[in-house]
Amino acid sequence: MKIDKDDLKIYGRKLYRYEYDLIYSNMYILLGEHTAVMIDSVESEAALQLMKTKGIEKIWMIVTHEHYDHIQGINYYKRHFECCIMGSKEALKAMKDPKENLAAYLESMVLFKNLPDNWRERYNIPEDYSCEGDIVLENNGVFQWEDIQFKIIYTPGHSKGSICIAIGNDYYFTGDSLIAGEKVILRLPGGNRKKYYEITGPFLTSITDNAIIFPGHGESGTKEEFNIVC
Repeated sequence: MKIDKDDLKIYGRKLYRYEYDLIYSNMYILLGEHTAVMIDSVESEAALQLMKTKGIEKIWMIVTHEHYDHIQGINYYKRHFECCIMGSKEALKAMKDPKENLAAYLESMVLFKNLPDNWRERYNIPEDYSCEGDIVLENNGVFQWEDIQFKIIYTPGHSKGSICIAIGNDYYFTGDSLIAGEKVILRLPGGNRKKYYEITGPFLTSITDNAIIFPGHGESGTKEEFNIVC
């Protein structure tokens, strides 16, 4: 069952989804009384205004992996809120390097075809983009926020620093390790087909069919709608 972006919920709590309009990568936000959790980060004026209107003072950001289209908004939100950026050790390290976060190579990425003229200026994408992380999330570790536990599962393959985030056995943020109707890209710098098949594939297969998947690109839905292909 596909789920409309306006109907996303986690245990009854509204989950907001915003897209990066260059490549349609997803950012997800849960709002608390004065804090928010952000899964991946893209610039969005609408998201900024929502959080300001709701009185958010601090954002806990979890990055599913280090690629530019999933960390593009980090420095933007840090200008407006207190932020704590969390991810795997490999992701936080790679975010600091434009070559490892792929900002320097966007022209050659298969995902970035038919770009408009002056696209770097138009989308404000510097070749030297980098950002800093704060807290390393360990494999099988748990981040507690209000009444929700986010369990971290290392899922290498798409990138060195890829993780999935589980909330109970009911909800999973999968970044680019699982996307509906798309093959997982394993050939980018830092990708590893062997680790994907040995570690990530078996984990994804173990997710129950009725669990809700919130992917790094595209629409959310139940696990049974997502084919584990690469």
